Amino acid sequence: MHQDLLSTNAAITYKDIFSIPNSVIGHVCNVAGGFGSGFAAAINEKSSKPKREYLGLYNAHGANLLGKASQHIDNKLHIVNLYAMSDYRKSFADTSCYLDYEALDKSLYDMTHLL
Repeated sequence: MHQDLLSTNAAITYKDIFSIPNSVIGHVCNVAGGFGSGFAAAINEKSSKPKREYLGLYNAHGANLLGKASQHIDNKLHIVNLYAMSDYRKSFADTSCYLDYEALDKSLYDMTHLL
């Protein structure tokens, strides 16, 4: 893991994440075209721009997004998609883990160069 990421002044806050001023929300997402449930659905309720941009990048690059990051700014909402999952769960019966920890590390590093 990149040690420089661990030396930030991050704070844990317990409240509606979308109501925190001047914040950046890191969202781990897949490279399989799924952006409609879980936290992605909550993001989409606030703004449709991150989903539109995600789908545009997915259609252009597909699985090549793994390990990358992209930022989406819409009004006061600042989302950074961290492309770190090869797929996503399509049912509650699916117990697979699609998180790629190496890709997460790379996407977090990529995020630091976006901000």
